[in-house]
Amino acid sequence: MQNSNSSIIVRTLFYLCLCAIYFLTLYGVFPVNVKLAKVLPLVFLLCDCIFKFIKSGCKRLIPVIFAILFSSLGDISWSFISMMAFFAVAHLFYIYAFSGFFSLHSGRQLLFLIILLAIVVPVFIFLLPRMNANGESPFLIFGGSAYLLLLSSMSFLAISQKRSHWFLFASGSLLFVVSDCTIAINRFAFPVPSSGLIVMGTYYAAQFFLNCRSECS
Repeated sequence: MQNSNSSIIVRTLFYLCLCAIYFLTLYGVFPVNVKLAKVLPLVFLLCDCIFKFIKSGCKRLIPVIFAILFSSLGDISWSFISMMAFFAVAHLFYIYAFSGFFSLHSGRQLLFLIILLAIVVPVFIFLLPRMNANGESPFLIFGGSAYLLLLSSMSFLAISQKRSHWFLFASGSLLFVVSDCTIAINRFAFPVPSSGLIVMGTYYAAQFFLNCRSECS
């Protein structure tokens, strides 16, 4: 148990260092390509999950591996549409990974679900008329709505886990929702102050919480 806890601490610190490299690169402190620095934390999570799969042979890790992979592709994508498409596929894999552990068994889970609805529903109601008013293409409006549904479904299943570490999955999924909703508000409604820090800070935390306990238990 002690070795396991030490491993988690080391992995957490290394992940935080990679995240810090991205933020420092963003402000010109490190002479590293921004997209490369952006994807490094996800590459670490991907390698870590692949290592767990090789070590355990657990097939339940396969959809998680693909979820991280498509998230990585979303991080380095070339347009808003491609980014949304890659992350939509990532959420499908997360949905599949979480679907086998569905169980609503506590009041705290209900509280998380209320928070999820309190974020998603107002954002959708707020953004939809503005997207129509701004003349966005029907494809983008439909795609954005479908993406929000996938994101919400992923979060719902992450919250509704019967595993002992459900709180981490629930927190990670809500942080993912906050990150993506901030992107949407910043793009379709009004500039969000410090949006880059908010989006990537919550996103990196979300991916870590969703995957720090990705194991066959």
